[in-house]
Amino acid sequence: MPTPDSSSSVSVDLKTINDKIAKPNWTRSAKPYEKQKPSLQSEPIGIIASLPIPKILPSASSSDILKSLV
Repeated sequence: MPTPDSSSSVSVDLKTINDKIAKPNWTRSAKPYEKQKPSLQSEPIGIIASLPIPKILPSASSSDILKSLV
């Protein structure tokens, strides 16, 4: 299983993420799913590994995964 790697961390702004989760108006301006699909498959792992408590995808909570999709 992969482990969180601090050398490939992504900058995470938790306040902005939490604000977007609280105000789900971002869904109205979202691109069609097919255009988002490549990033939805690759970016969440880096974001989850960059959270204050780094995790790997299998150990991430649903809240962690939601934060990576915002």
